[in-house]
Amino acid sequence: MGRGTGAYSPQPTMPSPPTSITLTKDQQLAFILECQGLGKRPRRPGKADISALIDRLGYLQIDTIQAVRRSQYLVLWSRLGSYNVELLHQLAYKDRALFEGYSHMLSYIPMAHFPLFWIRHLEYRKKPHPWMERMVKELKGLEGDVLCQIKERGAHTSRGFSGLPDIPDKYRGVTWAWRPLRVALEHLWNRGELLISDRDNFTRVYDLTERVLPSPPPESAPSEDERKRYIARTTLKAWGLITERDLAQYVLPRALYVKLSNSRIREKLLREMIDRGEVGTAQMEGMEETFYYLTDLKPQLDAVLRRRKPLPDFLTLLSPFDNLICDRRRTKRVFGVDYALEAYKPPQQRLRGYFAMPILWRGRLVGYIDPRLERKRGVIRVDNAELEGGFKGDDAFYSHLAKILRDFLGFHGAERIEVGRAKPPSLKRWLSEFKDKM
Repeated sequence: MGRGTGAYSPQPTMPSPPTSITLTKDQQLAFILECQGLGKRPRRPGKADISALIDRLGYLQIDTIQAVRRSQYLVLWSRLGSYNVELLHQLAYKDRALFEGYSHMLSYIPMAHFPLFWIRHLEYRKKPHPWMERMVKELKGLEGDVLCQIKERGAHTSRGFSGLPDIPDKYRGVTWAWRPLRVALEHLWNRGELLISDRDNFTRVYDLTERVLPSPPPESAPSEDERKRYIARTTLKAWGLITERDLAQYVLPRALYVKLSNSRIREKLLREMIDRGEVGTAQMEGMEETFYYLTDLKPQLDAVLRRRKPLPDFLTLLSPFDNLICDRRRTKRVFGVDYALEAYKPPQQRLRGYFAMPILWRGRLVGYIDPRLERKRGVIRVDNAELEGGFKGDDAFYSHLAKILRDFLGFHGAERIEVGRAKPPSLKRWLSEFKDKM
């Protein structure tokens, strides 16, 4: 295999892990933030910083919601501060360092891991989506026409094709029915005959797989055991300290066609990795449950344990799709907060807001801000903001909040904020004063 698409290689056998260690809650949180890159921002974040961060996280979820910038840009901003978003586009579509595939959901994934995810295309060929396959068969020649036009005229968005059939009469008015072209493109992408080669104003651009990959795709995917260990290592690398249940919540097992839903399977995998010296165990003060960490990261964990003050004075806003909080039950367990995206709820049922972004401060989720960008006016409108759980910000908190809001405005090309509801009264007063100083 050539650069970027080499077969996944298991880690070499390592010495036995050290005896289980015990951590305080603050040490646990500090190590998790360390693994997530939530602690210290580079001065001038560049392409290397973005690439290293995505490698650390394992994937960067792509989402269409655009209350402010889309989530894939916000996750990076939360850790790096303002950066040139074009660099992400270059990494994915010019340098081919990333590809679009399913990990947690549709995501940017380091190209080096493409062979592991080829299993999705191989399995789809065995068992395609029933109605997609049926429509493609009914419209004979559709797939061939799509492939021919891409082969002869180059990469296409869905707008670039000509002479293709319209939706069959029997599917007209059916809510789930797609246009034949969309079905063909999705079907060919799922089969691995096409890949997403670019984005044009967020619209997918499709091209032949052999023209997108740095080298040909593998004839077969790595074994299920290798795919399981990839899921485990990626989860441990990104989340730092995990429980046995967490193993199936970061990279979703169905994305790689492995079974991790049974606790016995997860325990067996972790035991094997412990025996190989890849994984160590830890306990939390006051908790009986066993936690796991990568022994590769033991130096970073030891550094956290040596700190007199484990948690840094670090404040940021998190996308609702952020890798830190993408599993709601884990978020509740680790941070003690019931958090969920409310964009798909009716307005009257929203407690926090359409795109409420949690405020992370000193390792805690202390509140949220619900922003919306009005680009033409150069305004970020904060419809709702709240400090939760009895948290009362001190001078240090408000100083860091002011810095991050100014950076947030600059990142979006906005000049000022407008504030709607806010509580407690101290936060509303501060936001009003901050707004007046812009």
